Amino acid sequence: MLHEDIVHAVKELREQILILFLPYKASMWDSMESVYLAAKEDPNCIPLVMPISYIQRDPGKEDVLLNERENFPKDIPYVGEEFSLEEERPDCIFIHNPYDDKNYVTSVHQRYYTENLKQYTDCLVYIPYFTSMGILTNNPNSLIDFQHIDFIVAQNKLHRKSFPTSAQEKCILLGSPKFDRVFNLKKKKFDIPKEWEEIVKGRKVIFFNTSITLMLENTDGFLKSLKRLLNCSKNHDKYCLLWRPHPLLENSMRTIRPSFLERFLTLKEEYIQGKWGIFDDSAQLDRAMYYSDMYLGDDGSSMVNLFASAKKEIFILDNHFLDAEKDPEYRVIKTLVDALDGSSVAVFEGRFLLEGRRKENIFSIQKQELKDYLGEEELSGDGYTKAFLEEEKSGKKWILPPSVGIRFFVWKKDVFQRLSC
Repeated sequence: MLHEDIVHAVKELREQILILFLPYKASMWDSMESVYLAAKEDPNCIPLVMPISYIQRDPGKEDVLLNERENFPKDIPYVGEEFSLEEERPDCIFIHNPYDDKNYVTSVHQRYYTENLKQYTDCLVYIPYFTSMGILTNNPNSLIDFQHIDFIVAQNKLHRKSFPTSAQEKCILLGSPKFDRVFNLKKKKFDIPKEWEEIVKGRKVIFFNTSITLMLENTDGFLKSLKRLLNCSKNHDKYCLLWRPHPLLENSMRTIRPSFLERFLTLKEEYIQGKWGIFDDSAQLDRAMYYSDMYLGDDGSSMVNLFASAKKEIFILDNHFLDAEKDPEYRVIKTLVDALDGSSVAVFEGRFLLEGRRKENIFSIQKQELKDYLGEEELSGDGYTKAFLEEEKSGKKWILPPSVGIRFFVWKKDVFQRLSC
């Protein structure tokens, strides 16, 4: 009978678990996606996804309320923010932004602060939107207040130790949904924009990541390094950059380093309009990873872990931006390379000047004292005993690999780079 069927359905519904996912940035949905998909396949679960509004702050201006619902995957049904937390009282709520009012760049709407959410559920779960290859710094001044959070999804035991002692007992070791998405990259089919293919033209693609951490450490050095790297990639015959900045990079600069914003926007606009590389700020991180051959960027970014999981090459930029004019290593190499002809080279190892002559593309080295040249100034412990000359259409380039240490020096005309690997 229809009436009996309805009664039975209602009883069944009450026995199911109502799970509510509250993502705010579409580009961070990957930190929840596999959990949602698993719940979707479980007949005992009713998973709902509600993209929530957040506030974008801009000093001197009114806060702007945004919602990225339109940027989330189209194959997932969503509920609107009219969904009543008070009436529905979900059995479990998943969040990935637990900072409440302590984030000065972006903040979820006050309705979604952990203190408020906890009033309407018995299980509030925080899934970090970042990943780690090991332990993170346990910051006693963390912006997160774990008081109202019931569980934290941690990758492993080391990751658990990164949290304050009071929060470690709330950690459950389940890995990260972000890795789940990487493992499924080969199974998915991506629609690659035609514009991307027209820019790449058969070259290898470098996923270039710019992080908030490096920008905040030394904003001027960050912008100088960014300009050098973007210019270096211009019209390169072998490689093409796919520049994908952290989703909150620009707004962090606008809020915390506003005096540098115009310089950043100028570089960004020149790069986009020049079309010598790809600029991607879409929510489709997995598409960018799939299309890229290698990673270039900060070693502290979650992207390093994801590219390692995808078994793609990783190149780490030096995390310390030094003033080129004050850097003794820069001055030594610049002075020597400028003074040499195409058949000889000089590099240094500690306190020694290393001179030699070119034999094909490799140079034999003899040591000479650097004491008179440097005075009391110290150089790093990295040793450089060979230099390779690489000739390209755009000119000659010296590459100095270290015999010890991790830093490579690259000198090309007036462009000087120091890379770590």
